[in-house]
Amino acid sequence: MMLSAEQIAQYERDGFVVVRALFDELWRTGVSDWLTDLAQRREQLPKEQFVLEAATRDGSPHSSLTAVRKFESLNKHPEALRYFGAGSPGALATEKLIGRDDLRIIYLSAFAKPAGHGSKTPWHQDQALWPNWMPTATSCWVALDPCTHENGCLQFLRGSHREGLAEHVMTEGTPHQHIPADHADPDRIVSVLMQPGDAIFFGGRVWHFSEANGSPQRRLGIVAVYASNRELHDAADNAAFVRQKQRLNRPIGSDRSWYESRPWASEIGR
Repeated sequence: MMLSAEQIAQYERDGFVVVRALFDELWRTGVSDWLTDLAQRREQLPKEQFVLEAATRDGSPHSSLTAVRKFESLNKHPEALRYFGAGSPGALATEKLIGRDDLRIIYLSAFAKPAGHGSKTPWHQDQALWPNWMPTATSCWVALDPCTHENGCLQFLRGSHREGLAEHVMTEGTPHQHIPADHADPDRIVSVLMQPGDAIFFGGRVWHFSEANGSPQRRLGIVAVYASNRELHDAADNAAFVRQKQRLNRPIGSDRSWYESRPWASEIGR
């Protein structure tokens, strides 16, 4: 699977690139069925693997995916390598984008954004939220449903990955530290409309955001974060990253065993 030189150049210039129809229907059906099964069994699984929508935290009845905001720690499941391991479209495209083939799956998460009450995700840079400095980290975000303006498609600030780490703040009612919305230049915002099977690749320092879902259409997506094993660095390798973490009183990772606990995209010969 090859990306064009133009797509690679766009990734480097803008901080993200969309690859249309990268994942076929069989792949998408398998992932959707897997996530639905996990959601239906969430009472029997570790609670930390699920983040619930605020509207469901009062214990009111909801069925499977309508209750879940985010699935976390999916890389602990064997399906991680089945769907995102070596030879998968996501791993192959990432290898082309970063010029490395020694990938680890650092994170694997899914975002359900249920119809009618899926909550907003504020502007942020993933690198500012991660405990470790990961300069090669690339996210492969795959649409399992249509992503529209109405149901909260991803939005990116073009070129923001070249401007360093932005100051993040924490305010009541937000799921994590974020960049104030008025800091995003509206002339540089790109809304990414997607069809099932489309994928968007983006680096850890590009700003991104998604609106709440007030529509009748669910917006389910799954994202794998890959990074090169050879270029994984401790937080101490970037002084600006350390200073920001200290200002926000956020944990700083430095133990290489954190990386070593992440699965290789391919375990052959490791």
